[in-house]
Amino acid sequence: MGPVRALVSALQIVSLVQAVMGAGHCDSVFRGFSDCLLKLGDNMANYPQDLDDRQNLDRICRYWDNFHSCAATALTDCQQGAEEMSQMWEKLKTESRNLDFRGSLFELCGSNNASVRRGHSALLLTAAASTLLLLLL
Repeated sequence: MGPVRALVSALQIVSLVQAVMGAGHCDSVFRGFSDCLLKLGDNMANYPQDLDDRQNLDRICRYWDNFHSCAATALTDCQQGAEEMSQMWEKLKTESRNLDFRGSLFELCGSNNASVRRGHSALLLTAAASTLLLLLL
């Protein structure tokens, strides 16, 4: 049930972006969000392999945080529909956090507590790949 909600939320965002773009406003929103997603994917695919587990987790969580900042900036660059876009983005983040998926990037990177990050690093690459795939849906 969780992945279906995430997919529905993602489709709602795409629909909203298309509606705003169709009205001739905010043509750069979709491009900006796509650029953020592509940068996250590039970073995940090309991060240094010689780091220890702790450094890997810190690096990937930094990429994840950068993605969220980039996406928020891309969505708020549009004044027309900015409130609706912001609400949909927050809804997507909430739905993604509620997925029944142990080791998601929301779980691994959501806490500043170092002890939480320790012990989860074995799930890191799987979580990174899975979360990226969920975002691509």
